[in-house]
Amino acid sequence: MAAISFAVAIPDALANGLTFSNKTTANGLGNNRVLGVYASGSTVYAATDDGLSISSNGGSSFTNYTTANGLGNNKVWGVYASGSTVYAATDEGLGIAQLPAPAANAVPGPLPLVGAASAFGFSRRLRRRRRRQSAAAAPATQA
Repeated sequence: MAAISFAVAIPDALANGLTFSNKTTANGLGNNRVLGVYASGSTVYAATDDGLSISSNGGSSFTNYTTANGLGNNKVWGVYASGSTVYAATDEGLGIAQLPAPAANAVPGPLPLVGAASAFGFSRRLRRRRRRQSAAAAPATQA
């Protein structure tokens, strides 16, 4: 009998101490049994036995979607997203949903700040001019 030998290459990430953080129902997953996962940027989609869980913060927390949100079945076998459209494979067909548009940035850009600074400077010049005009218009009183 001939001996068969196998060579196993260990990826650098594993050799260099790759560690995982485990996300569970405590983080909002619908179920700890995850059947599929898809990630795009910081958005993570997890197909679970009890719905589709979506995280918009890299997996720190999840929001779970179920039949109450229109899924055909809570058992989601796989998930994919393209743009704002999410596709969920369930026992009762393909669920398709449109993600809501991201909230507008609440922090104003630099232009309003420049405008505010300009308005403040104009307001100061206007007050100074009005004070000079009212001082020139006031009659001088002599003692």
